[in-house]
Amino acid sequence: MPVVHIDPDEMAADLVLIEGERVASTNVAIVLLARNGVKHGLLHAELAKLPGLVGPTALRVAIGEPPLAGADGRVMYGFAIDQEPDSPTRGPDGAPCVDAPCEPQIVTPGELLARRHPALPGQAGRTVTGRTLPIPQVGEPPFQGAGGTEPSLDGLYLVATRTGVPHMRLDGVVEVRPLLRIEGNLEPDGDGLELAGDVVIDGDVMVEGHVELPTGIAVAGDVYILGGVQGTPIRAGGRIVVTGGVRQGARLVAGGRVHAKFVEGSSIEAGGAVVVREDLLRSTVIAPRAIVGGAVVGGELSLVAWLEAGELGAAMTVATRVAVVPPPPPEDDGKAIARERRELADKLTRLGILVDENRRLAMDPRNESAREMMTKLVGLIAHLQRRDRELVEAACEATPVSLGVRPFARVRGALHPGVTLQLGGQHMRPTTPIPSSCFLEGAKAVEIAPYDIDPERILA
Repeated sequence: MPVVHIDPDEMAADLVLIEGERVASTNVAIVLLARNGVKHGLLHAELAKLPGLVGPTALRVAIGEPPLAGADGRVMYGFAIDQEPDSPTRGPDGAPCVDAPCEPQIVTPGELLARRHPALPGQAGRTVTGRTLPIPQVGEPPFQGAGGTEPSLDGLYLVATRTGVPHMRLDGVVEVRPLLRIEGNLEPDGDGLELAGDVVIDGDVMVEGHVELPTGIAVAGDVYILGGVQGTPIRAGGRIVVTGGVRQGARLVAGGRVHAKFVEGSSIEAGGAVVVREDLLRSTVIAPRAIVGGAVVGGELSLVAWLEAGELGAAMTVATRVAVVPPPPPEDDGKAIARERRELADKLTRLGILVDENRRLAMDPRNESAREMMTKLVGLIAHLQRRDRELVEAACEATPVSLGVRPFARVRGALHPGVTLQLGGQHMRPTTPIPSSCFLEGAKAVEIAPYDIDPERILA
């Protein structure tokens, strides 16, 4: 009797004939396969060859249908999406790209913002035994609008309902923020908008000139300044983009990135990268990362991840402090469990001493308080031992926490004396100029690597 062999995944079946064995007809083979559970995917062209075959041989007689994967949904946007890069892109000369949008993209009512392409479902598979294989899941990207937008009747398009600047929030929701466009300069005696006291604006702002005000400007969205900023405090919930320079005591606070041509004698605090196309002079910067096309001379930089600069310090030995210090990583589950087990072991040791001291007193039937104390101690010890067993079981399932980004600084020119460079827990104070290099946090000192080191290795 021929043998029916079914693959472990039930996606194929073979008919095996021993020496001298034959199959009388195709119908006999089909009946034999059905008795062994092969009901789907029969290869009739192969089965027709059986009457002329003599064993020993094996013939593949059935093949299952694997499930067909569908296509994930996607969304095409009609505006530029501002995303924070993991690392700066580079030009042909190796310098980081420090370009920034000079003006916001403005949409009008009825203009298309996004189009959704729905996901295409897949097709279920089936094994040779008739078992159905599930359809692979497909993903649908977020497609939702907020203020200033509305979906089309078929739900495939998102259009603007007011004039403004389109944005995508961190949760994937698209909105159109109102834009306040100010022609001319913002200054106390200028021809532009006359301001009295602090100004708070809902939406985005574009100033088509310079900003020189003693009072502050607070903006819920982004700020675009086509001129420069001088001595004005500006606070924005999004980006601050300055086409010109920032100088003379200006203070910029942004929830996102900050772009400027140069910065001199000012302070910047940003939730995203600080990008300066030319020099950063005698200024204070607090941000996750900074990209400076020119030199960083004087002042203090407090960063979280990395620094890109054309030069650090100057030949005349100007005091410059740069600190790239990531926050300490959260304690992983394994270390927390080990710490709690050590605390439990210390408690059990102290309780054991108390039990030994009270055991003789508890043997006296007249000492009721000692017997109660022993009962409490024994119960507490049992509770701590149960907790210790639970921690041992949890330790087997604990996963370590990633250490995150390794702090580094990349300098295309030279790092001069007078610069204090802190990377993580290590400091470097050069006494002679160091040519273009990458500086990495080491175990005992700051490491110096070639300038063209692979960025993936740095950020790993």
